[in-house]
Amino acid sequence: MAKKEKNGRPPISEIHYWPTRKPLIVSRAVLLASISDRLQIEDFIKLISNDGKVPTFKSEPWKSGLYKKIYEDARRRGEEIYGDLTIYDPFAGSGMIGFEALRLGFNVELSDYNPVAYAIMKATLEYPKKYGKKLAEDVKEEGERIIDELRRELAELYPDHEGKEVKAYIWAWVVECKWCKKITPLVNDWTLLKDKGTITYIRPEDGLNFRCYESEKIDIKGNVDRGKALCLHCGREISNEYIREDIRTNKREILLAVALEGRTFSTDIKKHEEMVRKAHEILEKKKEELAQFIPSQEIPSEIRSSNYLTSWGDLFNDRQLLVLTSLVKKIKETVERYRREKGEEYARAMAVAFAMWVGKIVSRNCRATIWDSSRFGIGHALANQISIMWKHAETNPFAKFSGSLSGMLKDVVDALKFSAEKLSDTKGKVEIRLTSALSSSNKKYKLIVTDPPYYDDKAYGEISEFFYVWERYILEDLFPEFSASKVDVSESIDALGDRTPEIFYSRLESALRNLYNSLDDNGLLVLFFAHSNLQVWEHVLDSLYRVGFHITSAIPLATENENNVLARGKRSVYYSLVLTARKRLNNLETEEGQILDEIREEIERNYESISKLNYERGELYLWAVGVALSVVTKYSKIRSFSTKRISETALNYAQTVTSSIFLEKDMDKVIGRRLNLDEETLFYLSVLSGGKRELDTDTFNQLLKASKNIDQNSLERKRLIRKTSGKKTSIIVNDAYSRSELVEREGITNIMGNSAVDWVHRCVIQFNARPSMSVVEEHAKGAGMSIEDFQDLLKIIHFYESKMKEQERGKEYNTIGNILDYIHKLQDRRDGRIDHFFKQS
Repeated sequence: MAKKEKNGRPPISEIHYWPTRKPLIVSRAVLLASISDRLQIEDFIKLISNDGKVPTFKSEPWKSGLYKKIYEDARRRGEEIYGDLTIYDPFAGSGMIGFEALRLGFNVELSDYNPVAYAIMKATLEYPKKYGKKLAEDVKEEGERIIDELRRELAELYPDHEGKEVKAYIWAWVVECKWCKKITPLVNDWTLLKDKGTITYIRPEDGLNFRCYESEKIDIKGNVDRGKALCLHCGREISNEYIREDIRTNKREILLAVALEGRTFSTDIKKHEEMVRKAHEILEKKKEELAQFIPSQEIPSEIRSSNYLTSWGDLFNDRQLLVLTSLVKKIKETVERYRREKGEEYARAMAVAFAMWVGKIVSRNCRATIWDSSRFGIGHALANQISIMWKHAETNPFAKFSGSLSGMLKDVVDALKFSAEKLSDTKGKVEIRLTSALSSSNKKYKLIVTDPPYYDDKAYGEISEFFYVWERYILEDLFPEFSASKVDVSESIDALGDRTPEIFYSRLESALRNLYNSLDDNGLLVLFFAHSNLQVWEHVLDSLYRVGFHITSAIPLATENENNVLARGKRSVYYSLVLTARKRLNNLETEEGQILDEIREEIERNYESISKLNYERGELYLWAVGVALSVVTKYSKIRSFSTKRISETALNYAQTVTSSIFLEKDMDKVIGRRLNLDEETLFYLSVLSGGKRELDTDTFNQLLKASKNIDQNSLERKRLIRKTSGKKTSIIVNDAYSRSELVEREGITNIMGNSAVDWVHRCVIQFNARPSMSVVEEHAKGAGMSIEDFQDLLKIIHFYESKMKEQERGKEYNTIGNILDYIHKLQDRRDGRIDHFFKQS
C-alpha cells in the first residue's frame, strides 16, 4: 500500500520539494500500531487503508461507521498507556509523521534543525489547521493578483512566435574553444522530443546556427561526455578544467530553440534573444530596488554546480532574475499589508505559504533544470541534485507549462486546502520548533516517533540552501529563524562533504542519547532506519546498545519512492527498518554463544510468518538485522572471548543463518529433505528465492557476506554474474542461456565451472539441444550427485523460478520443466512395465 501511495502523491507532497517523504499510510500504520496492543489485524488493515476505493492518503476510515468505534476503542487504549497521546518527532523533516498524527487527533511536537523543513511544516500543518481554507483562499487571490501585475509588466519579454505561444526556451552553456578561439556550445544530446517513434532534434549548421529535423532513428549524441567537450568548429578536445574556469568566469549561454504550443519547435530565435537582452537592461535599471533580492551566497561545495558557478544567483539568467526578484518584492509588499491589516500572526501564515510558492518556482526556473524530451516538459533542478545542465530549459512563467507562476501557485493552494480539510477540525495541538536533535531537553515523552538521518543519504542542509536563500527574503522580517544568510550545517548528522563517518556516528549516538533522556521510563520509541552497509548497522547497534535501548521489534517497510532519482541504486532508501524500542531497565547478562543461539531460534520461530510476507531478498536481510538488534540489545552485559565486536558477529551471523534456514525450510517443503550443496549453488538458490535475478549492489554484497568462500571475481569470470552499466549499477545473476550466450561471444565452447549449478546450466543447454536421459545422467555424475539428488536440485530451482514474474524466469525455467517432465515420464513407463509383469504373473 505504501508503494501505491508513492505513485499517487498527496497534495502536501507537492507544496515544496523535500528530499524524502514517508507515505502517509506508513506513518498512519506505525502510529496506530503504537497506541494499541489489542487491535485485530483485520481491523488494523481496515483502519489504515480503504479497499482501494480512493487513494490511501485521502481515506479516513476511522471517522465513520463501524471503524469509528474500533478506532475510538484503540485510542482509549492508547490514552490508558500514554496519557494525552502526544507524539514527539525531533527529526520531523517535511512533517509527514506529524501530519498523520494530527489527522488521527494526537497532539504533536515537531522539531527539525533545518529552517526550510521548519517552514514546510508551518505551511503544511500549523497554519492550515489554525486558519482553515481561508488561508488557501487568500493565498490564491493575492497570488493571482501578483501574477496579473507581473504579466502586465513583464509578459512582453516572452512574446509569441509566429502566432504560437512559447512554452519554454532551450539553452546550452558555451565556452570559447581553447584552440581555435571560437565560441562552441556544450550539448550532451541534440534531442528536443521523442514522440511516438519520431525524434525531433537539432543540428548545428554554419557555426552557431541550428536547424530542426525529424527522424525515426538518429544518433543524437552531443559534443559533451563526462565533462569533456569537442569543439564544433575545430574538433579538438576541451578539458573539463578549462570548461569549469570559462563558465565560472563568463557564464555564457546560447539559445538553441524555443518550444511552442502543439509540441513543436523553432530555431529562429533572434527575436527571443533580443528579449533576453532587454530583460538584462531592465534589471540593470531596477538594480537599486531589485538587487537586494538576488542571492549572492556562495554555493556549498557539496552541490555539484559549485564546480562551475560561484554564487546561488549565478544559477539564474537575467530574465529569470528579473521575474523572481519582482515576484519577491511584490510578495513582501503583500505580506506587509496583511501584517498591518490582519495582524502579525496571519501575515506569518501568508508569508510561509508564499515562500513555498517561491521555492517551487525557483526549482523549475533556473539553469539547473532539465529539458525532458520524453514528455515535452521541464524537470526540476533537484532531479539531478542541482547539477549544471549542459542543455537546460527556461520556462515561460506566464504560459500554461512546467514551472509557470500559475501552475506552481495551484500546487501550493491545493496543498493548503488539503491540509485545512484534513486538519482544521481535529482535536490535537501542534507545536513546531527549529532546533537541533543534538540539543538536550528536560521534557519527557511517552511516545517518540522519528526518522533519523541516514549515513550517506543526502546533504539536507546544503540542498535546502538552494531554496533558503530565496525564501528568507520573504520570511526574515517575521521569523527570526530566517535572519542568517545561509543554512547552518554545523550540527548536520550525515557523512557527506567534510563530515567524516566518525562525525556521523558520534552525532547519531548523541542524538540517540538525547532521545533516551527524553523518553519516559515506560515510553515507546519508534525509529525509521534505512542503512544498506552492514558496517553502518554495526555502529547503529553499538550506539543503541551503549545508550541503553532495547529493540522490541523490527519490520522492513517500503517507505520511499523506488523511482526517486536521489535514491537510485540505494535499496537502503527504498526500504526502511521500522524499529520499536524501550529503555533497557534490566541487568540481564549473557555470553556471545547464547546470543547466537537466540538469533537462530528467533529466525526459525518466525520462518512461517515471514515466509507468508513474500519479502524480497533486501527486505529479508533487513528483517535479519532487526532480529540481531532485538536479541543483542536485550542484555546489559555480554561476555565474549572474541576480538570482534558483538555487533559485527551478531549481524553477520543473523544474515548468514537467515539465508541458510530459509533455504533449508524451502527444501523441506519442496523435496522433503535437505541437499548438501556447494556454496556457489547455495548462492544461486538464495538469489532465486528472492524472486529477482537483478540485485542492487547492497543486497548482492549482503548475499556474498552470508555465503562462505565465494569470490566475486570468480563468479564474474564464470559469467554466473554480470554487472550492469549506467547510473544505477546492479548485479544480474545469469540463467543457463544467458551464460551460454556470453561465453559463446568470447569463443568459449561451454559454460565454465565445477559447482553443481554449473553442471545444471550445462545440462540445461545440452538437454535443450539433445533431450535424453543420458544427458541428465552425465551431468549428475559430473556434479558428483546421484540422479535423485540432481533431480531434486532441479526441482528446487524450478520451484523458485515458478514464483518469479514471467519476464524474470527466462528460458531456463521452461527447459528445467521439460527435464523434470521427461524424467517423470520415464519413471511412469518403468513403473507401468513392473505393474504389467505382476499382473501377468
